[in-house]
Amino acid sequence: MKIGIIGAGNMGLALAKGILLSGKIAPENILISDKDEEKLELAKNLGVSTTTENKKVTEESDIVFLAVKPAVVRSVLTEISEKLNGKLLISIAAGIDTKTIERLCGARVIRVMPNICAEIGEMTACYSLGSRTRADDERILKEVLAGAGKMFKIDEELMDAATAICGSGPAFFLELMRAAEDAAVELGFERETARQIISQVARGAAELLKTGEPDKLITRICTRGGTTERGMKVLEEGKVGEIFRRAFRAAAERSRELKKEI
Repeated sequence: MKIGIIGAGNMGLALAKGILLSGKIAPENILISDKDEEKLELAKNLGVSTTTENKKVTEESDIVFLAVKPAVVRSVLTEISEKLNGKLLISIAAGIDTKTIERLCGARVIRVMPNICAEIGEMTACYSLGSRTRADDERILKEVLAGAGKMFKIDEELMDAATAICGSGPAFFLELMRAAEDAAVELGFERETARQIISQVARGAAELLKTGEPDKLITRICTRGGTTERGMKVLEEGKVGEIFRRAFRAAAERSRELKKEI
């Protein structure tokens, strides 16, 4: 199976790394295109083939990932549409729905919203199927991205929300972790030690979340009159929860706007 990726930006390369992690697809069976040759040099470090010609990717690949910015989706699809007829196209372009892509080309379309964690095999992705997909396309998608992380099938009307939660979520959580790391340094820890500790605290909290409701878990940690209770009061006074909700809502709204800009 030949995999093509159009776009060697952060997400295009993260997907390539995630695909390779499964060990089922050899680097020589991945072809990545980009107009920026500096980006292609980074791709070459993965052992994959590269080209500046998007048409070459489309011609030589069984499956094509569209990993370009939403603003150039129309021009890229116009360029390669002839070679896409009947092929499986997996688009990760934020805000651009399957109907729009299907109007621009004759491909079988799956829309996916992954995140950069694909490069370490910890991706969270949501996907929805276009109207032309075949019975085995969903299976193919899961097989190709098996090494990248976990995937959740959703109704396409939720994809803007998924863009905020899955796509933008890691940055929001990293912002919170950066603040925690800075606090640890202020309290006396060395930077590298602080980073390792905060990373493990976040990992433990994420695993704990799988066991029950957040409110109940927080209550268990907050001893009356204790240290956690005092810290939680500061977070509540600062309306940190509402700020996070606003950030996710803003990201989802931006995803909805992107469709209008294509």
